[in-house]
Formats: sequence, structure tokens, C-alpha cells
Amino acid sequence: MGTSWRVAAMPLVFALTLAACKDDDSVGPIEGAPPAELVGTWSMQSVTVNGQPASLADVLEWDPNTASSDFTVETSGVYTYRELNVQGVPTFLAAGTITISGNGFTISVSSVNGTPIPAQRQSGTWELVQGELRLTTQEDFQGSMATVVLVCVRK
Repeated sequence: MGTSWRVAAMPLVFALTLAACKDDDSVGPIEGAPPAELVGTWSMQSVTVNGQPASLADVLEWDPNTASSDFTVETSGVYTYRELNVQGVPTFLAAGTITISGNGFTISVSSVNGTPIPAQRQSGTWELVQGELRLTTQEDFQGSMATVVLVCVRK
């Protein structure tokens, strides 16, 4: 599940970026763009699998040198996902786009570590609860489908 979450997290971040995008010349938000409250950099804090606490490293299949991960959602609709070592140096980078429809998102990852890849998509729901961003997806984890909830805070 780590690899799929790693790739999924990238588009998710992008989706959040799109939700925050607005067209300055329009009366309302762009369809599919992320709402402004999602624009910025978010640090992944915790994860649950089927309601049980789990390790971010296990779920996201981090490299052994990775200590944390974050993602940035830009008003342009671009998102980037990073895994960082203890010195804050990236150990993994992904980029793509995200679209928002209500509380649903779809992320499409288009590059990993600067190399273009065939689009990989991840869908789920998002919600802001007392300053925490919660991203929920259905994932294959250790051979069976599971509900995975990532909790993120603004950096």
C-alpha cells in the first residue's frame, strides 16, 4: 500500500492545490479548483487504517532514510509531494494535478523524482476539522481493502 499511497498522496496534494485555485477575473471559483483554505504546505502527522493507528512509514512505504512528508498545493492547481530525511533533504518527490468536486478529490500524479510517468490517479474525500486536513481513501493494504485516513496540518 505504501507505493500506491505515495503515488496517491502526490495527486491528492495536487487535488487540494486545484481546490484552492481561483480565477481573479471570474465571479466564483473555477470548477474543480481547490478552495483557498487548502492552498499552502501541509505536513502529514498521522494515519489510521480501518480506524486503527498505523505508521506513516509503513502506509506510505517510505525509504528507510525518510523521516517526514509534506505536500504543497498552489493556487495554479499544481501540487508537489515530498518525503524528507531528518535534515529536511528530499528523499522522494512527486508532482501532478488535483481536482475537487464538493468534498471529493481526484489526484493525478504525472512525475516522480523529476521523471514523467504515465498518469496514476487516486480518489477520495477531504475535510478540514479544527485546522487538520483529513484525507480519506479506500486502499489495498497488506492484501485487503482498507479505509485509510491521513491527518495533515499546515506548515
